[in-house]
Amino acid sequence: MKPAEQYRAADPDAPAQGDAPLGERLLAELLRALPRGAGSKADTAASERIKSRLLGRIAADVAGRTVQAEEGDWLPIWEGVQCKVLHVHSDRELSCLLRFAPGAWLPAHRHPVAEECIVLHGVVRVGEQLHVREGGYHIVQAGGLHARVGSDTGALIYLRGPMPEIGLFI
Repeated sequence: MKPAEQYRAADPDAPAQGDAPLGERLLAELLRALPRGAGSKADTAASERIKSRLLGRIAADVAGRTVQAEEGDWLPIWEGVQCKVLHVHSDRELSCLLRFAPGAWLPAHRHPVAEECIVLHGVVRVGEQLHVREGGYHIVQAGGLHARVGSDTGALIYLRGPMPEIGLFI
């Protein structure tokens, strides 16, 4: 299984390649197709019920996805580092949580897409000099390289960035 497929499998709501959310144009067409108050009160009431149900279903489909703390699987990506996929944006990009065990490190690696990170718990070290504390934010632009990343005491981070792939490690 390719890395993108592995992480897409962990996000059941991820769009298939080429899928797009229900667009405004389609919504407008559906609303135009609903009968308007030209008929009886019963027709108008039925029309309003249909409209309400349709809009409710559209909102449920388009509004978003929530992953509770106890939901989802933690996938091992490196010794002592686990990934919990929150959302797959494309074949190259995802949003996830990374959990570092105390003393765990990811090797230096490349970034084919920009990577944003917020430390939720603990302290993350990037190389030997940079310490990103709880609540701290770090970004690496597309094409960038950075030193190994890890935590001496353990950490939890939110990350939006490239799919983890062995080929990205240096």
